[in-house]
Amino acid sequence: MNMEEYNDIGKAIYQIDGWFKTMDQFQHAAPFLNQTKDLLSWQQKVFASLPEKSEELKSFIDGPVQNILSMDLSSFSLSYATGSTATILTGTTETINAIKSSGSNFEYLLNEYNKISSIDKLIESISVNLNLIDVALSKQFEEVKLSCEQWKANIRSNSDLAKDTRTFQEEFEGIINKLRIPKSEWGKTAIPKMSWNKMVDAIAKKGSQNQIAFMKQQNISKDIWDELTPVLKKDKDLTSEAMSNLFKRYIEHLFATINLIDEDIINQ
Repeated sequence: MNMEEYNDIGKAIYQIDGWFKTMDQFQHAAPFLNQTKDLLSWQQKVFASLPEKSEELKSFIDGPVQNILSMDLSSFSLSYATGSTATILTGTTETINAIKSSGSNFEYLLNEYNKISSIDKLIESISVNLNLIDVALSKQFEEVKLSCEQWKANIRSNSDLAKDTRTFQEEFEGIINKLRIPKSEWGKTAIPKMSWNKMVDAIAKKGSQNQIAFMKQQNISKDIWDELTPVLKKDKDLTSEAMSNLFKRYIEHLFATINLIDEDIINQ
């Protein structure tokens, strides 16, 4: 056996190891891939139901869809799967707004969306990642989860849940802004002023679609904040269903934002 043949054997072994690694990534990514597939199937139904808005609807998700189509399986990773789910979920937020503006005849689309988007699975994923980002923040999220459970049991009011959610929202954004500097420098280096633009540059996953989606989360967060404020102050009362949907929107925003952060930043 000459040296060239020996090198080919080594390359073959490396290739097989790569296949095993990719298979492992697919196994871990399966829940995210299934969620993305469900969201895309729902988007298809929305397109069919609102043909007059097809161009508007396409603008919300075309970038993320094209990104999936361009994916090279040989370089597939869990990070890619979570990012794809987050970008599609971001576009879905805009799709939901388009449905709401189309009248009550299309409320069934919103009901179908709520069935395929499991808040429990989102919360589970969020909890895992928050524990990696900041233990204290993770504990605060546990309090928000408890507040929601108590709200469901009529122990806490809409105002209570809105207050706990918004308090966490403010803390979360402060912490992810801190991720712009290494964790080893926390407490030593001054934390930069809050800026979503600079956060995108510093902590978002690579790829234009991830960065576009991350930037869109700023307005999504602001809209949720503005809706929580009058509820917190008891200036506006919501039905249980409306409050549940508002809390769910925050959970979806939180899930998407976290999954748009570079894993190396989260795991440092």
